[in-house]
Amino acid sequence: MAEPENETETWFAAVFGSSALKVHDKIFAMISSSGQFVVRLPKARVDALVAADAGERFDANRGRPVKEWLDLRSHQCLRKGA
Repeated sequence: MAEPENETETWFAAVFGSSALKVHDKIFAMISSSGQFVVRLPKARVDALVAADAGERFDANRGRPVKEWLDLRSHQCLRKGA
């Protein structure tokens, strides 16, 4: 894959064994190996979305959830109209 010509371009990358999107050389979203859409958000926002049952903390099958990654439950989002 070619390198971005500038820092503002969005590119695919590999993370946790899955394809991911990155901007400014930082990954911000991916599809997990189980097919879930996973996003990187501030910890407080992840906490709020987990409390609202909009997703769960992503753990990359390592048994330890990552504080700033949210595994969205697509059926929950569709049901709530989000």
